[in-house]
Amino acid sequence: MILVSIIVPVYNTEKYLEKCIKSLIDQTLQNIEIIAIDDGSKDQSGVLLDQFQIEYPEKIRVFHQQNSGISAVRNRGISLARGKYIAFVDSDDSVAPRYCELLVSKIEEDGLDMAVCDYFEVRGNNLKKIAMPSVGEATVYERSELLFYINTSPWNKLYDVDFLRSNQIEFPLNLKYEDTAFVHQILAKGAKIGCTNIPLVYYVIHAKSESTVVKKNIFDIFDILDIVQDAYRKMPDECYEKVYDYLEYFIINRITVYNLQQVYQEVTGLGEEFISCGFKYLADNFPKWRQNKYFNKYNGLVKRIIKKHIWITKTIVKIIKIFNSRGAA
Repeated sequence: MILVSIIVPVYNTEKYLEKCIKSLIDQTLQNIEIIAIDDGSKDQSGVLLDQFQIEYPEKIRVFHQQNSGISAVRNRGISLARGKYIAFVDSDDSVAPRYCELLVSKIEEDGLDMAVCDYFEVRGNNLKKIAMPSVGEATVYERSELLFYINTSPWNKLYDVDFLRSNQIEFPLNLKYEDTAFVHQILAKGAKIGCTNIPLVYYVIHAKSESTVVKKNIFDIFDILDIVQDAYRKMPDECYEKVYDYLEYFIINRITVYNLQQVYQEVTGLGEEFISCGFKYLADNFPKWRQNKYFNKYNGLVKRIIKKHIWITKTIVKIIKIFNSRGAA
């Protein structure tokens, strides 16, 4: 019986692919399958996958398709999975040898629907450990802080397949930040989650990441946050009330952080437009957001002043953009 299906979306990552796939082949847990889906790569990624399938036919299943985007690939992977559990690994990342073993142990010993692990951020030769909260095993309705403190990336988690399929949880198509919607749909459905506080994933951060380049598709965050809100609002009122403050804080944090990231917006004029949309979204959905107790507790006075006032946010972003442009000249 296959215990874990590891879904690997692949698109033009030949530089990293061998390290990724080998880290999966070398797992200490043997009864796994690797579902590698080539999403119309234009480099040699597809060729490399075929070579791996020939060499490890008992471990790797390779599929090729026209480019459809990462959400469609992951959703296809869920439908193809034959394991009891599912993991997602990005093709430019790698995992520790006991990645599957320890996550399976955690999910089975504690009767979880989703097990989470710590991970390393990899920037060149530098590693930074990112720790998940140690709060025992619970749902967000039992420990509402999990809604904010569990990261929304899919790749440091193991999922119960039956839970995903019975609740019809998939990644939304054609939207950026699809991970956020996916993970929060799981949390909103009352998944029991727990963390094994061992770093098991090596998450590679590239030079041109969101911290240095912001594009027009950042506006997708508003559609994603609608999906997140809708997932919680569909639950009984008493459940929604338990998570409301942290849900509000989560959305405030996403929007105010992205407002300030407009210093990296590459399209002229879109930065100010996004900030205006961000403040409007908060006003329309959470009219009293400036009073959120967690937002005020975990942001210092200066940050609160900047984040709460649209003209200050826009002015700060404008000044930093001018400073950056002069520094680059």
